[in-house]
Amino acid sequence: MKLNKLQITNLMMLTGVAAGLTACTTPQKSAQTKRSASFAEARNNPGAHTGAKVVWGGQITSVMKNSNNGSQMLVSEVPLFRLGHEPVYDGKSQGSFIVKTPGALDPNTFQPGEIITLTGKFIGQTNQMGNDWEATINALPIVAVQTQDVRFWQLRARPDLSDGPYYMDDYPFDTREEDIPYGWEHFYVPKTVNQHVPDSAGGTPAAASGTVTGQ
Repeated sequence: MKLNKLQITNLMMLTGVAAGLTACTTPQKSAQTKRSASFAEARNNPGAHTGAKVVWGGQITSVMKNSNNGSQMLVSEVPLFRLGHEPVYDGKSQGSFIVKTPGALDPNTFQPGEIITLTGKFIGQTNQMGNDWEATINALPIVAVQTQDVRFWQLRARPDLSDGPYYMDDYPFDTREEDIPYGWEHFYVPKTVNQHVPDSAGGTPAAASGTVTGQ
């Protein structure tokens, strides 16, 4: 079939418009589907991962700012078995990071030493957090998090059955770390905590409003 000049011209114009639309929509789709970043990736190349979703584990070191206008925690990173799963007991930390929340934190829940996992957004890094910090903190990753996206974990232990049978029930023992017998397996399980909503005036925890558990 032969095409006249007008048909050929129209075909070329339509092809050009389609190509232009593809070029315009591809970057937007890429930006919307930005993949998650590991702790090491965010720390080593913060500019390339700003805005990325993160799923990290850690141990609360301190709550350095706590107010209705926003709170900040210093957290020591703890590796996870798999993305979004339980922390690794005695795993080697790769460093620390800052967690920012939009409101006040319940001091009875967010205590130093608590093991947590969180889902949030990597928003950059900081060179110094301010005069209220115990020491100057250089180039720490910062994560913006909603408190409902923080999960708590507790340590448990059981006999190491690889050494032979034990004449006792095989179930997790909920106990303090210093009371766990030598040679037992350590692992983390979800921990249920009751969170309180700070009042609108001074940030004092008020009535209980919900539960946060490990995932």
